[in-house]
Amino acid sequence: MSTHLGYLQRLVVPVATGALILGTAATAAAATATAAPPPSRSAPTTSVTVDDARTGGTNHFSYSSGWKVCQRCDQEALGGSYHYTTKTNASVTLSFTGRRATIYGIRQTSGGRVLVTVDGRATGIFDLYTKGQHRHVGIYTTPVLRDGPHTVTFTTKSRTRGGGHTVSIDRAVVERAGDTPTTR
Repeated sequence: MSTHLGYLQRLVVPVATGALILGTAATAAAATATAAPPPSRSAPTTSVTVDDARTGGTNHFSYSSGWKVCQRCDQEALGGSYHYTTKTNASVTLSFTGRRATIYGIRQTSGGRVLVTVDGRATGIFDLYTKGQHRHVGIYTTPVLRDGPHTVTFTTKSRTRGGGHTVSIDRAVVERAGDTPTTR
């Protein structure tokens, strides 16, 4: 859609985000050139659930000292148990093969802070404090990674504003690129 305003031509150009840009033809051309392409269909995925008690194999957890197992504490926990710690600098690493992982645990008033690293790179410090108690919730999801082997490490840090420092891990869900559908 264009209108002539003297010697300049003003354009209204729809952008991939749904926003409109008003400007000259040169501005519109630049906006169109830098706009993100429309999203493509993503490849199918498969997922596998990894219990916190799994400490060997392709997808598994590794714990430093300071972690305890809460057996029969929670009937809804995968496998009937979960790992927890109240120790500063205790770490847990999820080693997985896939393209994304979500770690599930408990957010609570006694929740602590964790430094999260993905493939050895720090992504930030996350606060597991919340009012009340929220069990079996996703407490961290990696960005989408290249399909392959990866690690996610939680290292416990200082107390939160609620005064707590408990970190609880129940399971992880690992996503892998699925098989490409075939037609016959």
